[in-house]
Amino acid sequence: SSSRSSRKSQVSESEESEDSDFDENGNEKNDKNHMKKYEGKRWSLFDMSGRDKINVSCDQLPKIIHRYDAYRIAAKHIQIWPYAEPNKPRILCWAFTRTGFEDRAKALQETWGKGCDKLVFVSNEVMVKMKTLVVKLDDDSHGNLWQKMQMSIPKIYDTFKGQFDYFYKIDDDTFAIMPNLRKYLLSPQILKLKAEGKGLYLGRSMDSRFYLNSVSGEGCRFNVGGSGYIFDDVAMKKLSERIGACFPGRRTSADDMLIGCCVETELGILPVDTRDANGGERFHAFDPQFCNDYHLPRDTQKAMKEDWFYSYSLKPIKEGLDHCAKDTIAFHHLPPHYVYQVYKLFFECPELLR
Repeated sequence: SSSRSSRKSQVSESEESEDSDFDENGNEKNDKNHMKKYEGKRWSLFDMSGRDKINVSCDQLPKIIHRYDAYRIAAKHIQIWPYAEPNKPRILCWAFTRTGFEDRAKALQETWGKGCDKLVFVSNEVMVKMKTLVVKLDDDSHGNLWQKMQMSIPKIYDTFKGQFDYFYKIDDDTFAIMPNLRKYLLSPQILKLKAEGKGLYLGRSMDSRFYLNSVSGEGCRFNVGGSGYIFDDVAMKKLSERIGACFPGRRTSADDMLIGCCVETELGILPVDTRDANGGERFHAFDPQFCNDYHLPRDTQKAMKEDWFYSYSLKPIKEGLDHCAKDTIAFHHLPPHYVYQVYKLFFECPELLR
């Protein structure tokens, strides 16, 4: 197919070696043995040698960002709204983090987090020089995020109620374009929904019912957590009062899916479809190079059963740059040094995007 040939054309000769990241059809490998060489690098295939190169000039970026061309294509495609103003609307950003991940929190605070009206880190301990909301758990691991969420929502709302119009929950490896979030929240569509006063739940909307009903009988519409999701003040108030009734005692890392199920069953609120008029996504489960790289699987029927991303995503799914809205808001899976470098590429180096 044309999509497969397009995908294949993006694989360089060096990548088509025995240890290639792609199989003979140009699809990314996901077998356990192959992925061992990428342990600790999450989904993006980063060149970790650049991790200490934070304070760099624009002309250095092409040399130190792994797959720079893909990032540059995404940065050229995305248009950053130039009219954003603080407190219009009022946005609180709050990020889960924990001891040992201070470098992530610091990168976020020193780059795009400055675009939030307030930035708060939810952690098991106070973080130096950072606004921290301490939540103590017997297990503060990634596998216990749901209990952390249940404790955090009421605490966040009680601490900041009346001060913000929107509460943006993020990860400590999220990368957000805050001017574009403000633009979207001020759009006629969202202003109309906000005025109805029923509560808003915004992000990368997904539907896990087809996949999970065949496995565990669970599933719902939800917003994927990596690029963050937003509650307006009405939804946040309702959720702070009802979240304790949702999945009590459950220990899981799937806090994003459970919060979606909770919002639907307890509040009667469904995620808003945040795609643009052409079907482009504003919130992304992966990093910016995904804008350039994503193509549909060859066997979509098989993918519905085995590929969570394809199965969960709202259909139809766009490919390549069409997958990414020009007013994209957020990405996921950027380690600290990439947060600094990608922030510089997007916001401070216009000469590289001409």
